[in-house]
Amino acid sequence: MPNESIKNAIRERFDEEELINYMVFSLITNNYDGFSQNWQWITYDSKKWTIVPYDCDLTFGYNEEGSNLWPASQSSKKYDYRMSNADMNGPMKWIRTYFWNEVKQRYAHLRDQKIIDTDNILKLFQSWTDRIGNKNYTEEWNKWQNSP
Repeated sequence: MPNESIKNAIRERFDEEELINYMVFSLITNNYDGFSQNWQWITYDSKKWTIVPYDCDLTFGYNEEGSNLWPASQSSKKYDYRMSNADMNGPMKWIRTYFWNEVKQRYAHLRDQKIIDTDNILKLFQSWTDRIGNKNYTEEWNKWQNSP
């Protein structure tokens, strides 16, 4: 059983719910390097901290350059779906260690509500790309032609 004093110390300093949400987000997107870097820490009240996504270059199986996907044979070894082999440190390691049951419960709730659902996620991506617009994508590619 997890040490309640450690869990309480984490709760005093960090927004437990948002750390769990970040973990779920990272599991869904396969945000492999978002467990120990490529994150931003924020606080709304100067007392409790939370984490928000940043960079996301190693999501959905992409390599470090964002230009290629890892082969499935390598991806399954590198990106364990439970992220038990991810390079976690600090608060994400604490969440994985002390709040894993809560992560699983949150994931199940979002899955059951169809929030974590292929159709919903694709709909959100489509809405996002539509808001940006093809003209802006074209201008981006013209400006940053050497970007992967």
